[in-house]
Amino acid sequence: MDQMLAATRDSGQLEAGGILVGRYEQEGQLAVITDASTKTSDARAGRTWLHRGTAGLRKWLAKLWCRRQGHYVGEWHSHPFASPQPSATDLRQMQSVAASAIYSCREPILVIIGGNAAARHELSVHVVLASGATFKLSALYPQSH
Repeated sequence: MDQMLAATRDSGQLEAGGILVGRYEQEGQLAVITDASTKTSDARAGRTWLHRGTAGLRKWLAKLWCRRQGHYVGEWHSHPFASPQPSATDLRQMQSVAASAIYSCREPILVIIGGNAAARHELSVHVVLASGATFKLSALYPQSH
């Protein structure tokens, strides 16, 4: 979470984002996110859009896999000075991830950080299925930030 918030603050009025890595526990009922990527060298962003980029992610994921057995569990991005609720585009992209054999993630998690990250941020967490069904989750994170 600290990495995502720092990347969001650093991006100012432009969207920031990356991928989420972690593991599932309690027979798949609990997702533990252990790492989040930040801006890659080929990432591009605007005020209301993000092309996450892929440069260096394969190597980063391989290193995490070897170290902790973590794997891809979803995506995160920011909505600067806006609601953290997913847009129709956000949901379509996550449906595509859920349906893709490349990602091997049938129920990807989508974390969106909204609001003014320099002052007060808001968070939404969703699971999106290939069918289009979306489930809003509760997120646990220390509130000392």
